[in-house]
Amino acid sequence: MGHDERGARQIMSSKVFRSVLVFIVIMLIVAGLYRSLLSDDRDAWRKVGFESVKGAMQKGLVQMHWQWEFEGRPHSIVYETARAKRIDRFDINKKGWPDLAPSIDACISLLHVFASAEVVEVSGLELNVNVEKQLGIKVEFIPKQNINDYGERVDICRFSREGQKFEYYLGTGNLF
Repeated sequence: MGHDERGARQIMSSKVFRSVLVFIVIMLIVAGLYRSLLSDDRDAWRKVGFESVKGAMQKGLVQMHWQWEFEGRPHSIVYETARAKRIDRFDINKKGWPDLAPSIDACISLLHVFASAEVVEVSGLELNVNVEKQLGIKVEFIPKQNINDYGERVDICRFSREGQKFEYYLGTGNLF
């Protein structure tokens, strides 16, 4: 029996050693991920977040247009963001795009629909980002600046941060 007890203890201590070793390795990996996620490279996070806002706005504008078509081209629609975090009523123009007032406030309101809280995926991890505070997006209203596809001058909402920008041509669905 003495030999069996020693063998059982060795097997048990071997299992404990493996468990402790696996735990240490997992903790090192988690600590490394944590450090890389919270590193000083905040600009990379801001770039990803800004592109995510742009993508959400592009997708949302297309969804609004198709919802308008599906509902029989009404004068307004109730739009619910993809993650059901916001529900907003939008007046829609005869071309099927949001009919926003030509103002900085309308530009800011449009940004809020898509950027008040955004989920950003990085390396398989989803993080909630308060876009307003974290990205520092500057909003500008530019009246009758560019010409659209129909030869008309259109107002522009410009959304920018250091080194990045995109523009929404009001009433057109065009986002550049």
